Amino acid sequence: MYSYMPKDPIKEFYEQHYAKLELTAHMLRRIKLTEDAIEKFAKSKESILEIGCGTGENLSYYVNKFHFTNAYCVEIASFAEMEIREKGITPFILDVNVTEIPLEISSIDVLGR
Repeated sequence: MYSYMPKDPIKEFYEQHYAKLELTAHMLRRIKLTEDAIEKFAKSKESILEIGCGTGENLSYYVNKFHFTNAYCVEIASFAEMEIREKGITPFILDVNVTEIPLEISSIDVLGR
């Protein structure tokens, strides 16, 4: 029998592995696709929301490149909250099972993942 069972194995795995990954070639291609989509479809550059922002690196990049006024992110890794806030992004640290976020979605111009 296991002597230790994590409360939320998905969150624990994410915090230990995924949230701290360096940029990979795949991630760089996704960033380029997101840039292209923002340039083509975002009529207003007022607000951006990223779901699963890690420490906010990509979101911070989009905010600076496209001059978004407001930046929000949803993240499950609570350890990332301070780093996200230091980048001027408003984080919502939520459980993976949450079905609603405390934000008026109609106020968002760009939604990323």
